Amino acid sequence: MGLNDKVSLYASAPAITFEPSTSLGDAVSALLVLHKHRILVGRGVAVTGVVEPGDIPSLFERLGAGLWDTPLSLVAKARPPVVGGDTPVGEAAELMVRTGLSTLLVDLGGVTGVFTSWDVLQAIEPGELLTPVSEAAEGLHPRVSPDEPVEAGLEAMASFGRAIALVGVESPWGFLEPLSALKAAVEGARAGDAAEPIDVFTHCEGALSEVVAAMVDAATRVAVVHSGWKPLASLDEGDIVRAAAWSWRSQRSTG
Repeated sequence: MGLNDKVSLYASAPAITFEPSTSLGDAVSALLVLHKHRILVGRGVAVTGVVEPGDIPSLFERLGAGLWDTPLSLVAKARPPVVGGDTPVGEAAELMVRTGLSTLLVDLGGVTGVFTSWDVLQAIEPGELLTPVSEAAEGLHPRVSPDEPVEAGLEAMASFGRAIALVGVESPWGFLEPLSALKAAVEGARAGDAAEPIDVFTHCEGALSEVVAAMVDAATRVAVVHSGWKPLASLDEGDIVRAAAWSWRSQRSTG
C-alpha cells in the first residue's frame, strides 16, 4: 500500500515525554540510548511541545555548549499537529512539508503515538517514487573535515538549514546528526571521531525508491549520490519526505 497505508501502522506508542524542567542534555542522553531523535515535552502522556533534530543546530549556534544544561521549557516549540490513525502516510508527509515539521502526533484511540519522517521512509514501496535520484537531490549537505571540532559540524548545519553534516571534504565517508553531535561537542570530540559511517552510496541514474529501500535496510538517514567516483549530492529524510509529498499530490490530482 505504501503512501496509502495508515500512519497507525508505523507510529510508535506511547509517546515518550520529558518534563519541561528536564535539561536538554539529559533528554538527549536518554533518547540516544533508545535510538530515538525527537524530544517530546509534556507531563505523562500529554505532549505540550517538541524539540526536533533540525532545531538543535540553530539552538547550539545561539546558546553554545550551554544548550546542554538548558531546560526544555526554554527551547521547545509548540506541540506538533495531531492526526488520526487512519490518516494516509502520503497525507502525513504532505502535512510535514506544509508545516516544516518532521514529527506528528497520532491519536490511536486513547493513546498518543508519534509518526516521524523516518516512518515515511519505512512505508514507501518499491513501485513508488520512481523519480530519478538526480531530480530529488539538491546538492551536497555541508561538509566538515574529520579534524575539525564537532561544533563546526553543528554550525555548518545551522548555516545551511540542514540537519545533517557530512564528514570528509573531498569524498564524504561519514555524517553527523544533531543529537549525537551535540553530546560529542560538549565532550570536545572531533568530527571524525563522532561521525557515523555513510552506508548508502548510489548513482544519479537510479530511481529514488531504490535509494529509500537501501536507506531503510541499512537503518541510515543519509545517502550520497555519485557520478562515477565524484560525489554530486546527498539525501536525507527531509528530501525523501518532500518527494513523497509531491508524489502524493500527483496521485490525488490524477486520481
